[in-house]
Amino acid sequence: MTRATWPTDRGVRAFRALLQLYPRSFRDRFMEEMVDFFRARRAEQRHRFGARGLVRLWVHLVADIAVNAPLQHVRA
Repeated sequence: MTRATWPTDRGVRAFRALLQLYPRSFRDRFMEEMVDFFRARRAEQRHRFGARGLVRLWVHLVADIAVNAPLQHVRA
């Protein structure tokens, strides 16, 4: 792994770790699609807003997962 790819890999790993809060059936169905969406949003935010955009993205993701993961457990 090169130094240039380390932050990207670390971000995806962190996002995948957060997705572990969802039920297994939900992850099996949507994880790869959610990771692809994360990669696209991260690239867009980094390009348009730099570090501030990345911070906003992470805040939004954590808040969204904190609300929706428990709901998915109730629905599962």
